[in-house]
Amino acid sequence: LMRLDRIGCDVIILGRGGGPTEDLWAFNEKIVADAIFSCDTPIISAVGHEINWTIADLVADVRVPTPSAAAEIAIYEADRLDGELNDYYDRLNFCMSRRIDDAKSEASRIRKQLLLLSPEAKLSAKRDKLVAYERRLILSHPKTRVDAAREKAAHMGNALSADMERKISLARQRRDVLLTRLGGASPAKKLQSGFSYVTGASGHALRKASDIKIGEEIDIRLYKGSLKAEVTDIEEDIIDG
Repeated sequence: LMRLDRIGCDVIILGRGGGPTEDLWAFNEKIVADAIFSCDTPIISAVGHEINWTIADLVADVRVPTPSAAAEIAIYEADRLDGELNDYYDRLNFCMSRRIDDAKSEASRIRKQLLLLSPEAKLSAKRDKLVAYERRLILSHPKTRVDAAREKAAHMGNALSADMERKISLARQRRDVLLTRLGGASPAKKLQSGFSYVTGASGHALRKASDIKIGEEIDIRLYKGSLKAEVTDIEEDIIDG
């Protein structure tokens, strides 16, 4: 064991097949146990079968039940090692990415807090409040209210004037239409055209010759002036309608 340790082996398998306790007693010797304990090289103890236990099993770095089991753990499969290394690499990347993301989130949160707590942010907030107060004061100032009332009154006056002018224009149009109609139906127009207005002694308009008698006076109104006449003859004409 001491010579193998000085050679610089990667691992030492201390093994033997099964047998009676007397055949395995050498692995219970103190000198063997001291040699195992003093070795810097890792030692796998594979003495006997699974049911056999010796002091060498207790002192060695690893204890396996059989020599074949020692060979299995001493010779590691390269593909398996690559797979485990890749798995460790993926897990490490995942953990590092998650820690980086957490750190970025924390940094962003702290940055926002610092911005809110910074003197500049506080001054900006107070400046906004002052501007809001100033606007409220301006709006509540008597002069501002008076100006607003004047502007509203002027607007209402303009609207009222426009409405009145519109109504006056409509009334004038209706007046012109009515005047035109009245002009067409005016007796003066008919008198001007050569017609006359005849009334009897009672002042009633004469429409038929039978409404008057010979010898009665009649009034004849012309477009300009009037005449008085005495009926000397009556002729009745039959006109339909």
